[in-house]
Amino acid sequence: MTIAIGTHFAQGVILCADTKFVDDNGGISYGSKLEYREGRRGNVVAIAHAANDSNAAKMLSTEILASVTDCHDQADLETAIKQTMTQWQADYGQSPVPFQQFIVVFSLAGKTHVYLCQPPNIVIPALPGRSAVAGSAVKIVETLLPVVLDKSSEKNRWWDAESTLLKLAYLMKRAKSEDLYAGGDTEAIVIKNNGSYALTWPEEMKDAEQFSEALDSLFCYCCHGFFSMRSTEDQNIFLERFSELFHRHLKDASESVFYQTLADL
Repeated sequence: MTIAIGTHFAQGVILCADTKFVDDNGGISYGSKLEYREGRRGNVVAIAHAANDSNAAKMLSTEILASVTDCHDQADLETAIKQTMTQWQADYGQSPVPFQQFIVVFSLAGKTHVYLCQPPNIVIPALPGRSAVAGSAVKIVETLLPVVLDKSSEKNRWWDAESTLLKLAYLMKRAKSEDLYAGGDTEAIVIKNNGSYALTWPEEMKDAEQFSEALDSLFCYCCHGFFSMRSTEDQNIFLERFSELFHRHLKDASESVFYQTLADL
C-alpha cells in the first residue's frame, strides 16, 4: 500500500504520493506511483495509485490515463474512468481482484478537479476546499486534514501552491512516520487551471517534510501551555517562550526557498 493525496489550492490542484512498495511477503522496494500526461486540447491529467499489487496498479493507471487524456468534458472523463476500471476488473473473471485505489487530478477547460477512484466503478469528486486520500495511511491523514489542509472554499482560495505543498509535506511526514507501508521520497505534481504544471524535486519535498517537524514542536509546546499553566504568571511566561519559539521557526521559513521548481509556473 501507500499514501497518496490530491487537493485543491487557489489556482489549481496538487497530487503527491510516496515511493515505498511492500509486497505480500513483506519485501520492500521503491519506485514511482505517479504518472501524468498532456492532452491535445491543452489539458493535463495525473494519477497516483495505492494498491497491494503494484504491477496491476501500474497497468491500470496507464490505461486510465490513456482513456481520459483527450476527454471533452468532466462527465466524459468520469465515464471513461468507470468504463476502464470496470473492464479491467471484468478481465479477472472468477479470480481474486487486487485491491486498488487511485487519486486522479486534471485540468480541463480552465478548471481543475480531484477524484478518488476504486474499481469497478467508484469515482468520487473532492470539491474545492476538500482533499482525496488513498492508501494504508488514510486514517492518519484524514484525522489531520480538518486542522491542516481542508477548509471552506472561501478560505482555501488564499492558499498558493507553495503553502499547500508545505501542508502536504507535513501530512506525508506524519503518514510515513506512523504507517509501516508508507515511506521513501515524495513525488508531487502541481497543475494550474490554465493547464501549466510542474513536478517538484524529491529533495524539495524532503526538505519541507523535515521543516514541518516544527509544527509538531509548536503543537506539543502549545498543549503544555494550555493544560499545565494555571497561574497568570505561568501563562505569561509560556506566551513569551512560545512567541520566541514561533518566531524562530518563522525566521527559518522566511530564509528558505523550498520549491524552486515553481519559479516558472
